[in-house]
Amino acid sequence: MKLRDIEHPTEKIDEIEYSEQSSKKLIAVPFAILGVALAVLLVTYLLTGAPVGLGFEFTGGVNIQTQTAVPAEQIEQEFSGIDGVPEPSNVRSISGGAIVSFQPLTNNEMSNLRDFRDANYADASVESVSPSHGTSLLYQSMGAIAFAFVLMTVVIFAFFRTFVPSLGIILSATSDMLVPIGVMTLLGIDVSLGTIPAILLIIGYSIDSDILLTRNTLSGRRKQFYGNVRNAMKTGVTMTTTSMAAMAVMAISAHFFSIFILRNIGIILFFGLGMDLINTYMMNVAILRWYVLDRRGMR
Repeated sequence: MKLRDIEHPTEKIDEIEYSEQSSKKLIAVPFAILGVALAVLLVTYLLTGAPVGLGFEFTGGVNIQTQTAVPAEQIEQEFSGIDGVPEPSNVRSISGGAIVSFQPLTNNEMSNLRDFRDANYADASVESVSPSHGTSLLYQSMGAIAFAFVLMTVVIFAFFRTFVPSLGIILSATSDMLVPIGVMTLLGIDVSLGTIPAILLIIGYSIDSDILLTRNTLSGRRKQFYGNVRNAMKTGVTMTTTSMAAMAVMAISAHFFSIFILRNIGIILFFGLGMDLINTYMMNVAILRWYVLDRRGMR
């Protein structure tokens, strides 16, 4: 089989018959997925007091990073037996060592931990974050996400100057962001200073295909609505699937090399981009079809 004989994914786009699909069917799938994600976040909030796990930087505590060939299980046993120090809250392997995490410690507990570190793992680094500083970082990070979302909303409404199409883009971006957060909760990925940029990137990634679709359908002739949708899809699907493939490769590679921050970023962006495909070419198409055709009785 030659390379040119391989069918490109976008070649199937011309076979999609949106005119035969009701708006309720198109909207049902993305709303069902969003509903499941919101249910996961709600249940997690009721059980733990937070919709998603918070990383060390936001909760406060102590991290000790060791550079050793000793297995993580043995390291956990050693650090669990320190007199006057609570047991570690988490121990995870990294390339060439392990990270041992503790909840916030008192001064005496911290002194005992440092004595043990000096005696057994002198080359290990210690990072400590106070709960108050962690809370401050959390508020700043949430503020950055909120600011980015508000700024995106202003730009979208200023660019299109029409309520319904702009609202469709905002709804799509909101779902693109909430669903990966639900996936993070299911997979046990904490919100941290490493994953916050991934959530911010989703906002940027998610609106490019929506803007392309909305611009094509609003600027083109109404009678060519479905053709305009397919033209936008050929570009948008190519961009999104290419990015998803890159994120999948990054996540898999980072997992094997124990680079967990990159792995988590890849997972978050992969699911965010996947949700963007569903929201853009199902929910947003249904909204735009109503705005361009149905409300004028042209379909």
